[in-house]
Amino acid sequence: PRLEGVVVLLRAVHLNPMCGRVASKRSPGALQRVLGAAIVANAGSYRPGYNVGPGRYLPVLRKGCQGGQGPTDAEDTQDTKEDGVVLHMMKWGLIPSYTKMIDGKLKTQHNLINARSEGLKQSGAFRRLLKRRRCVVVVDGFYEWEKLEGLSSKKKQPYFIHTGNKPEIVPGELEDTKGNDETRQAKQAMDPAKSDLLHLAALYDVWKGETGEKVYSVTIVTTEATQKFARIHDRMPVVLSTPDRIEKWMDCKGTEFNDCYSLCAPYKENGLKWYKVSDYVGSIRNQKSECIEPLEEVMKRRRAKGIGRFFTATSKKPKFKPLSKPSKSFSKPLKAMPKEPKTLPNSEDISEKFEKTKPIPTPTPEKAARAKFKSNFQATNSKVTTSRKKRKGIKSFFAASPRRKKLHK
Repeated sequence: PRLEGVVVLLRAVHLNPMCGRVASKRSPGALQRVLGAAIVANAGSYRPGYNVGPGRYLPVLRKGCQGGQGPTDAEDTQDTKEDGVVLHMMKWGLIPSYTKMIDGKLKTQHNLINARSEGLKQSGAFRRLLKRRRCVVVVDGFYEWEKLEGLSSKKKQPYFIHTGNKPEIVPGELEDTKGNDETRQAKQAMDPAKSDLLHLAALYDVWKGETGEKVYSVTIVTTEATQKFARIHDRMPVVLSTPDRIEKWMDCKGTEFNDCYSLCAPYKENGLKWYKVSDYVGSIRNQKSECIEPLEEVMKRRRAKGIGRFFTATSKKPKFKPLSKPSKSFSKPLKAMPKEPKTLPNSEDISEKFEKTKPIPTPTPEKAARAKFKSNFQATNSKVTTSRKKRKGIKSFFAASPRRKKLHK
């Protein structure tokens, strides 16, 4: 039975997970105004970014409850004391409620960042969440890597997938609610056709520690890719494209999962757009807007930057700067020093100097003969070496070519 459970879990979890990076660049306040959420929960853990990976917190929409309605767990009723849509910041990567703490850390067997829609009913980690823990992850877009043909598995081309829509609702429109229908504004704000946000189907769970701490975590539901999207990846997230689908997926009280399972079908509408981005997004540390810029613009800017460096290269600065003005010490001409009169030394002084100098010793007959022999030997030796060099040069000249050899003979 344990082995069968592991097989079912592996079928429900991606071995090669997709949708592992998303872009969520808006602040909690801006998301609340655009989405029409009643309250924002756990906003301090959320940090916007252009390159958000697993382990970070994502903005999640879920139904609020009152008096135990909707989700039956008491954990949700403590944080949401009113009805309506709740914008909750949850950790990306599902942590089941039955997970145990080992050495002060939560230990999970698998990285549950995605869940296959085909195996939700068979997996124990997801089956219990279908009736009461359905939610919607809201992002600006997600990244996917295409494996290039003919190259190694390490060479992949990243893409940024988004709606392609321009935001039509500015934050100020939702601030003034006097004289307007709040329900109509909330539905208009969550309408993907009028917003540039992606609404992805997801499941969440609540882990509670012994000291009372809670960790809300979420996993994104995926389905088979369309024929157009399959060239990038064989899987894609479940996109909820209309307000009715979003409401139906989040309504855990009024809608059973069997009635909304049809929402997990591949997104065949033309609402998704994608383009190539640079390898800058490959590192999770990079969080600048260059992550979502088209590849052509990034390469064009990089080439221009390289050419600019080449033409703006300055010559080396001189080590010594020339003086623009002479210093004060040389500003005035120098005065000539007075010359002392020349006086010839007396004969008495000269005799005294010669008396003080030591007399030059006369060489002995043996030393003189030895010095004469040494000078003669050096002279004869130099003549011999010069004659040898001359003979060697003549031989090398005549031995340089066969014709010269004949002439030499």
